[in-house]
Amino acid sequence: MTRSPIRLVTLLLAMTLATPALAKPKPVARAVVDDLGARRYAAVIARLSPTLAEQLDEAGLQRAWESAQTSYGAFQRRKSMQVSEEEANGVVYTVVDVACQGELSEFRVRVTLDGRERVAGLFFLPPVLRFKK
Repeated sequence: MTRSPIRLVTLLLAMTLATPALAKPKPVARAVVDDLGARRYAAVIARLSPTLAEQLDEAGLQRAWESAQTSYGAFQRRKSMQVSEEEANGVVYTVVDVACQGELSEFRVRVTLDGRERVAGLFFLPPVLRFKK
């Protein structure tokens, strides 16, 4: 049985787009948060996916982090991490929510990783509210 070139390209494309989630995303997310906490913005920028790197430079990352520090207080430590997967346009992303403690309050750093351990999304979010039943 011979396969047509078009069919082979379609199969390879499908395999590329359906990139499996990362087996160990926590060390990557931990390094990103630790680099932010130590103000090593260039180290974080070096981990960005090409698409995100086109939109975010070192000065922009510094402004965003400092803005988060204004809201939550100076970064003190990482607390816990929660990992999930999300799919968009046939691509599986690994999302790591890192709970952090600031001087004033808790907050989350959401690190979204592509299949090559590159940061495809980076968000500074309020803590998840938990209501008692």
